[in-house]
Amino acid sequence: MGCCQGSAKSPVQHPDSRQGEEVRKEKTESEVQDTRWNFSKTFNFKRGIEKEWEIFHDNVLGRGAFGIVKRCRRVGDGSDGEICAVKIIRKSKLEEKQDVEDLRVEVDCMRRLGLGSLNCIALYDTFEDEENVYMVMELAEGGELYKRIKKGQYSEAAAAQIARSILQMVAQCHAKHIVYRDIKPTNFLFTSKSESAVLKGTDFGLAAYHPPGSPKLTDITGTPFYIAPEVVRQSYSFEADVWSVGALVYQLLSGYVPFQASTELKGPEAVVDLFRRVLNAPIDFESDPWPNISDMAKDFVSRLLTRDVSKRISVMDALNHPWLKEGAAPASALTDDVVQRLQRYSTYGRFRQQAMVAALAKVKDGDGGLNLPWSGNMDKLTAMFEDMDSDKNGSLSCAEIRDGLRAAGYSLSDAEVQQLFQAVDVDRTGNISLNEFLAAMLDWQQQQEHAAPPLPPSEAHMSHMIWKDLFEKYDIDKSGGIGAEEIAVILGLAPESPEIQDVLREADMDTNGHITFEEFTALMEGSHKDSLEIYSKRRVKVDGD
Repeated sequence: MGCCQGSAKSPVQHPDSRQGEEVRKEKTESEVQDTRWNFSKTFNFKRGIEKEWEIFHDNVLGRGAFGIVKRCRRVGDGSDGEICAVKIIRKSKLEEKQDVEDLRVEVDCMRRLGLGSLNCIALYDTFEDEENVYMVMELAEGGELYKRIKKGQYSEAAAAQIARSILQMVAQCHAKHIVYRDIKPTNFLFTSKSESAVLKGTDFGLAAYHPPGSPKLTDITGTPFYIAPEVVRQSYSFEADVWSVGALVYQLLSGYVPFQASTELKGPEAVVDLFRRVLNAPIDFESDPWPNISDMAKDFVSRLLTRDVSKRISVMDALNHPWLKEGAAPASALTDDVVQRLQRYSTYGRFRQQAMVAALAKVKDGDGGLNLPWSGNMDKLTAMFEDMDSDKNGSLSCAEIRDGLRAAGYSLSDAEVQQLFQAVDVDRTGNISLNEFLAAMLDWQQQQEHAAPPLPPSEAHMSHMIWKDLFEKYDIDKSGGIGAEEIAVILGLAPESPEIQDVLREADMDTNGHITFEEFTALMEGSHKDSLEIYSKRRVKVDGD
């Protein structure tokens, strides 16, 4: 539900019916007023944005059907503080129940991605009052990708760089079970007006949470020029996003979209004609400028724009296509993956992070007879930590992380460094300890798969050695599950903290109110889709990334 409109929209199922349904003892004025629509417009977001953020009301960045976007700055930061964007959505504009659900989905999906992704505009916080919902986000001032496309077609090298960035964002969404559903040039923003500015995805208003085992999505949603054939047929899943990337890359290379309706048709008839072409028309690789575009680029686009879903290239295979790999970095040494590892770890929920720190401590101490072959990487990572720890106090400040990354050749803005730092600082002390750093940097899944000698069959997964021990420790009442009260104790939260529901939403797959050992293990071992290559390296010394 962004300020940019123009997407076909139909009902979207909210991914988690529990969010925002806490019973309130007294109705607010907004809830009483909402009886006219017979649904509530209360989201259970924080109140009192004015206590934390100063909004520059005379500085409007954009307007849309549901509200406006303005600049803001954290209270107390002074004139040198980071300027952010705040999307202000008028509750009075949410006239349909589906509008409210769509906004819930947008916030939910952005929260699932967390602060770790450097390919998406970060959502820092959400607030509400009787009149508005406020989404405080990273500010991107470089304009939309669409505006740069209008200036002319892209070179292959530039188009490949943009395609890689968009595919990384899509892969990150899919790793969190999110189908984006509205890939188009207006939904990608440059962080600045510089030619070397970073491109980031935004506007999750049409996204859908699609966990394993869910039936196919059926609603026709998105922007018609980029909609996949299976969306038109009303039976689709994650693969639809891959087609949409193909349509966008086709446009980047040629200057026009792959399918257009007859110019003689208008309105609904034009959309029907466009969909007919999406389903059946041949894809034009003959007209100018395609004869001058490389065969490798055409192969890449044609694999994305494959109508048979079973034969369409996957998002991971697309990221490894030779056209994207050409000029990119070879397989990297450990130090080349630092920002990728920090991003991935930062997308994890705090409960999972805290458990990983505890598991790391057990591995380091050899608790329970563990003797996993991690000492080599541990030593390298510890040396890296000590190099960054300039004041030698045994922890890393945000400034030390920033200076260390930049000295190693990484390109991140101050806001991005702060974003990753806050996510990795699991215990919220304002510093990153050695164990927090090691937990973020170790590739747990890779360490299990490449153990030498291999782990015994009975202990083939760390869940049998570490996760079970942690689960039993966290199951304080020995009920066989970790509930809300136990999560509050583990994370040091107040019983009513909304962060508890965030944990349950991430881990409690059967939504019964507690996390079983099987759910805990699944959370800790993660998804095979969540590989490092779906995150941006950000090495300025690496050409093509």
